[in-house]
Amino acid sequence: MKNSTNIFRSLANRNFLYVWLSLGFSMAGFQIQMTVRGILVYDITSDAFITGVVSAGFAPSLLLFSMFVRIVLLLLRINFPSFQSLLN
Repeated sequence: MKNSTNIFRSLANRNFLYVWLSLGFSMAGFQIQMTVRGILVYDITSDAFITGVVSAGFAPSLLLFSMFVRIVLLLLRINFPSFQSLLN
């Protein structure tokens, strides 16, 4: 059995720790936003169907734009650094 202290060894790198914490806070904020949006819409309309429509309303734009963003960036010759360059 491996030593359990090696599990979080990568977090010793400051830049990787910042990326990891940023992603964690971003995901937590997104979950809070989705929850509060549903509560707000239900408080305003008192209709579960409209609450469901508004809650699912973010998905089409997210799905459509995420498929084509990389192609557009490649056509514009915009390259973002990879995670490997963050570790140097």
